[in-house]
Amino acid sequence: ITKRWLDDNDVWHRTFHLSAHAHRDYFGIEQWNASTTFALVRHPLARQVSNFFFLIDRCDRVNCKKNQNDRLIPIDGTFTWNSTEEEKIQAFHDWMQTLYETYHSETDTSKHYLLGSKGHGNEAYDTFNATQTSWLVDETGQNIVVDHVWKLESISHDLLQQQMPCLEGEVIHSNTSP
Repeated sequence: ITKRWLDDNDVWHRTFHLSAHAHRDYFGIEQWNASTTFALVRHPLARQVSNFFFLIDRCDRVNCKKNQNDRLIPIDGTFTWNSTEEEKIQAFHDWMQTLYETYHSETDTSKHYLLGSKGHGNEAYDTFNATQTSWLVDETGQNIVVDHVWKLESISHDLLQQQMPCLEGEVIHSNTSP
């Protein structure tokens, strides 16, 4: 169940996609310490390619204005699912260049996280940025506080069940990359 809330600075948060810092802040350190915590990380390029095609697919299925406005997804017709592999690769490269030109700044780092993903409310914390590590750290930004960190590309169902016996049966892949 996903819980949503609005903080004192009018930033929406939700339990789905909470960083470790945000989780500890909202639910408390006692609950955090009593829980088994883990994170799945991806190779940065694989993560971005997956993110791009996920957002493109959402544009095909739902209103795209939100993804176009802050994630800069192209909806100008230059990309379609019928595009050649070369055209899809070029669309991805163009998108990455646009993200970099828009959000990378030497002086203002407040939007750097958009190079990697949406903030999901985590952008309210000064420990949050474009790195995957920023999802895993405490309020100091210096200490990784999850119990386990696994690479998505090398994880197996057997490993998950060995480390977390509560996971029984098949792992369902509901958001596979094209």
